Amino acid sequence: MRDGNELGTHPMSFHGDGLFFVVTALTAEIPQFEGHLRRLMRFTASRGAQWVNLNHNRIQFITLE
Repeated sequence: MRDGNELGTHPMSFHGDGLFFVVTALTAEIPQFEGHLRRLMRFTASRGAQWVNLNHNRIQFITLE
């Protein structure tokens, strides 16, 4: 929502008070996806995200606030 207008919908899996969970399998453009998540957080009631990225043999656990 912005200024009382719905901008769109995006399903999110909330697991706590304002925290949502994201699982990806990105091998490139990880900083760009982080930017996407941060913009998504600005337009929702979320206070943070817990993100797991499965990149071949490298598993990343990232918390965004």
